[in-house]
Amino acid sequence: MIERLITLRGLPFCLCETTPPSPSKPPVLVLHGWLDQGASWRRVAADLAAAGHPVIAPDHRGHGRSAHTPAGSYYHFPDYIADVDALLRALDLPPVILVGHSMGGTIATTVAALRPERVSRLVLVDGLGPPATTTQQAVEQYRTHLRHLASLRPPAVLPDVAAAAARMRRMNPLLPEEEARVLAGRVTRSVEGGVSWTWDRLHQTRSPVAFDLARHLAMLRCIEAPTTILIGANGWYPSLPDLDDRIAAIPRVTARIDLPTGHSPHMEDPKLLVRHLLTTR
Repeated sequence: MIERLITLRGLPFCLCETTPPSPSKPPVLVLHGWLDQGASWRRVAADLAAAGHPVIAPDHRGHGRSAHTPAGSYYHFPDYIADVDALLRALDLPPVILVGHSMGGTIATTVAALRPERVSRLVLVDGLGPPATTTQQAVEQYRTHLRHLASLRPPAVLPDVAAAAARMRRMNPLLPEEEARVLAGRVTRSVEGGVSWTWDRLHQTRSPVAFDLARHLAMLRCIEAPTTILIGANGWYPSLPDLDDRIAAIPRVTARIDLPTGHSPHMEDPKLLVRHLLTTR
């Protein structure tokens, strides 16, 4: 993938892009998950580009090679939404196929709901929101947020890129070793004693604002685009007790497909994921 920087809302963002020689299909905008990166979709993007789709996969703020939020601020979820909205306006694309994985799926559902004219089709990969929280859990989450800020840990230092790649493969055992090295090299930087991740250490902290299921369901009901739901059957997502309710809230679900993968099919079996992206409408 080719990378370039673009300034959005005053911050530099890194875009990972794959453009076919003769684009003939709608552009695909991919939104990655928490502590992931746009480049982790490069094998998926290569096959989509071969089929004629331009692909754009940004690093979210504080991830990959995009800028961190300014000192003294935080990563509030609406910022991710506003970033994607600014990106769509800056690139002035025709309506996109919007693909969101995990946290990126929650971002994608909100963008699709609030900017329906920008999205021709929505694909959610384990991307219908995190587990619901009770009111008391929400109170405790805010308390945890303050505790984390008061005891923020310094960035972890690993011996080298190979060690960072091994850490990635522990999280995603089906990620090929060479692919892990490429991705780890992209999101680490040299520091005293080895290398450290480029993502902002604030991502180690708990958000102060708990996930609101009722509001999320209301947002899902506003989605107009035809929507494909892809679930990693061997991951944690199928255990969400209200998963069926979330899917039922979306007006135009064209398919629900359970993949024989864990939570990250774009890393575990990218060709299978592409096959469903290209054939399901």
